Amino acid sequence: MPNPQALKSELCRLRQQGFEVQPRPYRLCTPIEADFLKLQEALQHHRLAEALSLYQGPLLPKSQAPGIELLRNHLEEQLREAVLRQPDPEPLYRLTQRIADDLDLWEALLERLPEPDPRRPAVRAWVRRLSAQYR
Repeated sequence: MPNPQALKSELCRLRQQGFEVQPRPYRLCTPIEADFLKLQEALQHHRLAEALSLYQGPLLPKSQAPGIELLRNHLEEQLREAVLRQPDPEPLYRLTQRIADDLDLWEALLERLPEPDPRRPAVRAWVRRLSAQYR
């Protein structure tokens, strides 16, 4: 059962922090900014370079809250799919630096890097290492 005193206390804290709260029904009127919301918007509007710049790693990686886990997985999957659709290896390379244990990303990067690219030996080593772990 909700605790009305706790709710009043939280509303008071929000107002002290400068948030505008509309009473009954309570609504937060101040726009909220968060990096994961900006990432979500960039992905929705197909701004891949911006999305890659915003993505610093998994959303709240230690959280086990079901809603957070769902959002974390959804954001990462959207970003992976957007990067994998691009023929350019650079977005793939950037993402492998953030999601280092994703064999599919490393294999796709190895396929797309041209033969003379100096990163190929390191990428090949990652693919071998992850293949040995997962298979």
